[in-house]
Amino acid sequence: MNEVDFIRLQVLTEQQHARQVFEWCRARAGSMTDAGAFDENIYYFIKRCIEYLTVFMRREAARSRAHSATLRVRTGGSEPAEPAELSAVLVRLDAAADTASCLTRRLDGLTRAAALDSGALEQELRLVGQHLSVQFELSERLRELADGHYSIADWRRIGGLDADGILEERRCYRELDGQRA
Repeated sequence: MNEVDFIRLQVLTEQQHARQVFEWCRARAGSMTDAGAFDENIYYFIKRCIEYLTVFMRREAARSRAHSATLRVRTGGSEPAEPAELSAVLVRLDAAADTASCLTRRLDGLTRAAALDSGALEQELRLVGQHLSVQFELSERLRELADGHYSIADWRRIGGLDADGILEERRCYRELDGQRA
């Protein structure tokens, strides 16, 4: 496995983890509203999931912005095979980064609240789910577009990965996985 493959695999792993954490959070949020009574374990699990998703979406927003900037530079002097499609992807990248930034602020507000409002939580999770679907679909298209244009240095910068960050993401994911039961 070369370095670019490693970076792509790590980003994909983080996306899969985020998708799973989102599903756990949504399931627990549903059980919180169904139960009616306050359950401290569910409450803190949901808060931890939201914190995880907030960190993930900040990283994805940074990656989207880096992809957008890199694609603009790397394809600026050449004639891409499908310039209209590239333009559409760039617009979607910028929008995804803005949406992720907005959602992270809103989710951050939820985690700082003294109590989770189940209605607000459901609404925010619905928006997060929609955003994650768009972001993951866009990531697949980006991998295809990037193949012919990115250098190893581009992938390093876009991935935004370091050993400590990788270990922290995996630790947080394993911790949530252990608490979900």
